[in-house]
Amino acid sequence: MQGTNTLINGVKKPWVGLGVFDVEVGQVVVEAVKPVIRNGYCSIKEN
Repeated sequence: MQGTNTLINGVKKPWVGLGVFDVEVGQVVVEAVKPVIRNGYCSIKEN
């Protein structure tokens, strides 16, 4: 993994992201992304 963020308490958190490449736009993407947002992902990228 490349890159980290330092949290306010000093803990370093690695950058982790969810890729949604080649997923058809619509409800499938919504359902795939909802749980990862609930679990703290903050980097979701389509390309």
